[in-house]
Amino acid sequence: MGRDKGLRQRIRESEIVTLWIVDDWEMEWTVFLRRGRFEVERRPDKHPDVTLSWPTAQEFFQQVDRTGEAMVQVQIQPAQTQRRFLETLLRGFFACLRRVLANPVDDVGESLV
Repeated sequence: MGRDKGLRQRIRESEIVTLWIVDDWEMEWTVFLRRGRFEVERRPDKHPDVTLSWPTAQEFFQQVDRTGEAMVQVQIQPAQTQRRFLETLLRGFFACLRRVLANPVDDVGESLV
């Protein structure tokens, strides 16, 4: 998650609730960051700290497919709240999601493909 020690420390200490929205699919879910670990909840949180939204699923998945330090394209509410911090978290989350999409498994660990 980058070379900035201060930012990495902040991530390890953070507890933040994010609501993720893909508008064209009318899909919403919550991602919690608790002490450097992601937890996903299928239900949308009623009082998130930050809302991240993409107009289309295509834009969301294009973002997931990007690697490296490319600029993260997302709408953030409240606007520009901790943008650098959130972009770092998004890159880490998208790296995890790329691995899941490449090798999906069910709750028992059996391959879905």
